[in-house]
Amino acid sequence: KMKIFVLFSLLIIFSFSHGDYVDFDKAIMGGDETQRHQFPFAVAIRSIQPGVLRRVRQCGGSLISRRAILSSGYCLFNMVETTVYLGAHTIEDATETHQVKINLTPASIRVHPGYVANQFNNDIAMIHLPTPIGFFNHAVNLVFLPLNAAETFENQPAMTMGYGADGFFNANTNRLIVANVETLSNGACNTGALVLQPTQMCSDGPGVCGGDDGGPLVISRNGNYIQVGIIQVASDGGTFSACRLGTKVYTRITSFLDWIEANM
Repeated sequence: KMKIFVLFSLLIIFSFSHGDYVDFDKAIMGGDETQRHQFPFAVAIRSIQPGVLRRVRQCGGSLISRRAILSSGYCLFNMVETTVYLGAHTIEDATETHQVKINLTPASIRVHPGYVANQFNNDIAMIHLPTPIGFFNHAVNLVFLPLNAAETFENQPAMTMGYGADGFFNANTNRLIVANVETLSNGACNTGALVLQPTQMCSDGPGVCGGDDGGPLVISRNGNYIQVGIIQVASDGGTFSACRLGTKVYTRITSFLDWIEANM
């Protein structure tokens, strides 16, 4: 029994130091399953990483135009194959007739030129669909982006969402899970171990974990959803406490509006 315990402990340590090789935590924790197609802009992303193991990285994204999906640099940097799922309440559910699956090559990926692998600065990327979406319906539609680049969106109720697991060591649910959070000022989130850049923003509330990277942080205004942030990986500085209650970190959309427009 002692040998089994030591082996299990080493496996956990290995997962800490090697990112998503062992995918223990991949989800919104403390959230609820959404109503079917409640957020028709939500996108599930699965990418194949380089190497003989062909490891799969699952992430989220958002549909922002007929040809553009917004996600994070962490999710799309240096990937060899990418598949996106539009209109999915549950990924690969054959009963969802409005679900759209699109396979993509690296030529469709636009990662911010300032992004450095496994770092937080400029953690934003876009997928440029080879063929524009020819329809919108209750299952597939767009999210709005902010109009005012100076607005901070601090101290507001917001929602974050993802397709991962709903607890430690659980398998991916592959269903869209949403959690209510409250956005905070960067000053309120800064600690000795965490100092946010102006291009980042933060919230409190239920946890997000590795598999939620790239997913949207949205607010509701005048009956519309506006995306103000992109979920960042290891948002508490690289420990599993990011998956529990506490500070969550996002790429601040308003800092990259010009870059987004240039890559639409």
